[in-house]
Amino acid sequence: MRSAHLYARTGPRAALPDAESAIWPSVAIALLLIAQAVMVHTRAINWDEFWYYSQIIGFKDGRLGLPLQTFHARAFAWLTLLDGNGVEQIVVARMVMLALELATLVAIFLLARRFADLAPSLMATLAYVSFSYVFQNGFSFRADPFATCLLMWSLVVLTRAPINPTSLLLASTLVGLAGIFTIKSILFLPAFAGMAWMRWREADQSPRMALLLVGFAIMSAVCFALLYAFHRTGMPLAPASAGHGARLSANAAQYMFFVGKPPNAGMALKGLLLSPGTTVAILAAPLLIWHSSMQSEEKLALAGMGSIILTLLFYRNTASYYFVFMLAPVSVSLAPVMTAVLKKVRPSVATAALSASTIFLFAISNHAVLARQSAVEEGVRRLFPTPVAYFDHANTLPDFDKRNLLLMPWAMQAYRDAGVPHYRQEMERRPIPLVLENWWVLSDVLRATDETQFLPADVAALQSNYIEWQWPVWVAGRQIAPGANGQQEFLVPGEYRLIGGELAVDGKSFTQGDTITLTRGYHRIVNPGRNAVKLIWADIVGRPRELPPRGPLWVPL
Repeated sequence: MRSAHLYARTGPRAALPDAESAIWPSVAIALLLIAQAVMVHTRAINWDEFWYYSQIIGFKDGRLGLPLQTFHARAFAWLTLLDGNGVEQIVVARMVMLALELATLVAIFLLARRFADLAPSLMATLAYVSFSYVFQNGFSFRADPFATCLLMWSLVVLTRAPINPTSLLLASTLVGLAGIFTIKSILFLPAFAGMAWMRWREADQSPRMALLLVGFAIMSAVCFALLYAFHRTGMPLAPASAGHGARLSANAAQYMFFVGKPPNAGMALKGLLLSPGTTVAILAAPLLIWHSSMQSEEKLALAGMGSIILTLLFYRNTASYYFVFMLAPVSVSLAPVMTAVLKKVRPSVATAALSASTIFLFAISNHAVLARQSAVEEGVRRLFPTPVAYFDHANTLPDFDKRNLLLMPWAMQAYRDAGVPHYRQEMERRPIPLVLENWWVLSDVLRATDETQFLPADVAALQSNYIEWQWPVWVAGRQIAPGANGQQEFLVPGEYRLIGGELAVDGKSFTQGDTITLTRGYHRIVNPGRNAVKLIWADIVGRPRELPPRGPLWVPL
């Protein structure tokens, strides 16, 4: 039996009807969604949005060799049929993400409505969308919004629909689909366990209900397995990329959990401080759930929802975008808090308390970075009209052949732990004429300000084989000091253009503007002049330098 009571304010002031009180959070939610619709087109693309987009290109070209957590590549294959560059196509994908967020908000409201009245349920929904990191990342192109929406709607079916084979088949299909998008869906287990317990107790602990709920769990696993088999069977696996993807997957799994100090504690604390209203509600929720008049099974169901906040204490990948996933069920558990708040505080004041900091974040948003990202992509493509192999952070040129792993902390730690000079090895396998300086780790090694992130052999290979052409483009090349006379190793074979003077290579003399073909290996280099000269990857000399001025290519998460 539903335990939510008719909403009424206590105190000397006249009570506002619940419907009237609901106007304030409804308007706030609508305004925040409009602001997010603006940010879809103005907020900088995050590194993992580029990474997800690159997997779509890899799937289309038959280079994607990892079936786990890549189902979005199949779901968004149609993006490649659209006009525009990668940045513009990611913006289109963001529109879909915003629609998924809207569906998630509806699911949060429907779940909260099971435990509270109209206005508190809307306030719980507002607590989600107004949270700083959700507001900034809820529409980002990632697998998480898909999984969040699917899981929340599965919970809606499990909580509000009659429990029968048809409804459980629907709910389990949604869970299996969420799992194929991201395996972190397993972190929702406490929410599902709590809801299942509530439905079982409401059914007077019926054995038939227990069997149906066990069947739901089994069907969810079967659905996941079938979808995985379908995705894997239909995926053209390329051996090289498959090995690359397998290494990345293994490293991600190895560094998924932690014991001790949370690695993203500072980021989590920042998000909580930027959203004080939601933070206070989260802290108060356990006490108010415990002391509420709800049945014990309802309390347990809400506790299961709220307990997912504890994943911050053991799950490693809790950057700002993780809050989009994690806070959806947690927000449902805030319904009793919002019921208590609205008995003491005017709805307008409570709404302002949740929304004020979010409006401030929108006002100070940097809208110039996305345009710079698009300009960099267009400029690089003019320099390299034919895609080449390259190094960068997050595959910002997805149809080019990225030859290094991500530069995220867990990936870099795995690289150092392995002790294998990956960059030098890749340069020995194929010509890699391009490095994009689009992450601080690359900036530090290329500019020799900090070399501790890379293995010594890779430091030497990167610093000696690339030269800055125009930020953020570094190309195969070298500056030859005046008076140089000796053997020098070149790891990027190809044609180079001599700029700045004369040079002798392997006993042959060359002058300004000459093209020199260098094989991989050692060459005797002599600079007889008094000035340094440069060898530059010949293919880009004379091409238009239409790159933007140096500036941020990312925004803080």
